[in-house]
Order: sequence, then structure tokens, then C-alpha cells
Amino acid sequence: MTETAPQLQPLYLLADSQLLFWKRQDQLLLEAALDGLALDTPLNAAYIGASNGDRPEFYGIFEAAVDAIGITDRRMIDSSFGPDDRAFLERAQLIVLAGGDVRLGWTTFEKTGMKDVILSRYRHGAILVGISAGAVQLGHYGLVEAPESSAPELFDVFKLVPAVIDTLIAAVRAGDLDDQLAQAMKAVGAKTRKAARIDEYDGSGSGMLGPV
Repeated sequence: MTETAPQLQPLYLLADSQLLFWKRQDQLLLEAALDGLALDTPLNAAYIGASNGDRPEFYGIFEAAVDAIGITDRRMIDSSFGPDDRAFLERAQLIVLAGGDVRLGWTTFEKTGMKDVILSRYRHGAILVGISAGAVQLGHYGLVEAPESSAPELFDVFKLVPAVIDTLIAAVRAGDLDDQLAQAMKAVGAKTRKAARIDEYDGSGSGMLGPV
């Protein structure tokens, strides 16, 4: 008998970590996201902090968010990606990609083999949540400023969302809020016609692109 392939879960792209605590009709975002999982074991959750250099204070925000939905089996996956971290990530049902530096995180994903494990978990039904830089990594391309050019340079990322993702936060820090997406579209040219910006959270649920 042929085994049925797991159903792909929605992707959640957030502008910042405050949205982990956002409620709709008195239900937390993560609680609603996990409702669709067919579970025969307790939930577990992995936080990948490669993009922010594994800063513990941001892992603390993640801990508070999963505490609120009753997940006690959780772990910060370090950039060194040792055997214990790999074993945990290979069974994680919820994976949160941290904000920070898109290129730093992506380089770590590729160098350590995290990229392949994350993609495998997604194909096997895990839920992926990207925060800021993590949201960008779920899109089609990452962007880096090119000093010799007005247009940003592109590099491939997960390509799970068929669009170039940008965040208002990143644009403000770069000082080019009005031009960021226009430059991104010019850079990608014919490769893709879609771009999206996720605005900073304003308390109403704005700042979220998802589920997608």
C-alpha cells in the first residue's frame, strides 16, 4: 500500500516577534497554526537563531510564546548545529526562523546542513514561521546592498514563497523605505514579478503575511 504524503502546512511570515502573541478571536496565532496538525505525540518546537547570532534574549521571547500554548519540549538550535541540535530539528513540528541578518543566517543554514533539514521537515508537515529576516528567507531571494550599485544584489533562499519578501523594519534601518521594493523588483527583473513588504506590527495584526 502506498503511503500518503504529509500535507504541506501554511507558512507564516511575521514582521517581528510581537506577532507570536497576536490573537484572533481569542486564539493565539501559534495555537491556530498548530490546530491543523494530526498529532500522536506532544508538540515540540525549534528556534533557529542563526540570523541574530544565537542571542539568548530573543530565544526568551520564543520561550514565552510557546509557553502560552503549552509547548514544553522546545530547543534553541545553535549555529554550530551539533548532533543533539540536529536530532531535535529532525523531529520538530514547529520551526521558528529568527530575525536579524538575512545573509548571516542563510550562510549558516547552507554551511551546517540546516537548510536541508528545514526543507525536509517542511515536506514532512512541519509548520515554518519566519520572523523579519526569517520571513525573507522563506521567499524567493534575499537582498544585500551593493556599494557599487543602486540596486541590491540577490542571493537564493528557500523559495517556498514565490515572491521577494521585504520588511518595513529592514527598509527603515537601511534608510531607503521608499525605494527598497522598487530596487528589489528592478534587480529580479524577469525572474519573478512578485514582491511583498511586511509592515511593522501595529497591534492589529498588521505586520503578518500569512498563512501562505
